[in-house]
Amino acid sequence: DVFGFGGRADIVGPALVYDDTGTFEAVSVADALLAAGAGVTMVSRLEAIGETLPFPPATVAAARERLMSGAFDHIGGHHLLEIRPGEVDIGVAFTERRRTITASTVVIVTYGHPNRELGQYLREADGPLTVHEIGDVTGTNGVMPAIHAGSAVGRAV
Repeated sequence: DVFGFGGRADIVGPALVYDDTGTFEAVSVADALLAAGAGVTMVSRLEAIGETLPFPPATVAAARERLMSGAFDHIGGHHLLEIRPGEVDIGVAFTERRRTITASTVVIVTYGHPNRELGQYLREADGPLTVHEIGDVTGTNGVMPAIHAGSAVGRAV
């Protein structure tokens, strides 16, 4: 919804982005929220922004620099405990520590479940149609595998 798909999010700062993947999706959401004028706190169970991306100096260093130069904070090694109107409680794994972060907009970036309904519908449609499934629909979760798979399918057809 932050990007306008499925509706338009009502972005009110401050915002909190919970990053459970350590990939570009949370970085992109944080960028969009900052561009909309909301201060952003990114909370992640991982220690670094984009931690699971390969070759960080080439893939995520510029994004980290861009985010950190704005109204942005990163809190690593934490998880979500509770979301309430205007605030979010976060905690540290294996401890009783609890912190409250002020947030009027909350975005959770986590792994999704594959939705194969469109592919199935197209396979059952009349006429000569070849369906190629790539990206999250294959269960791989992540933009980099989707880009590579899309490139492979594009070269094959």
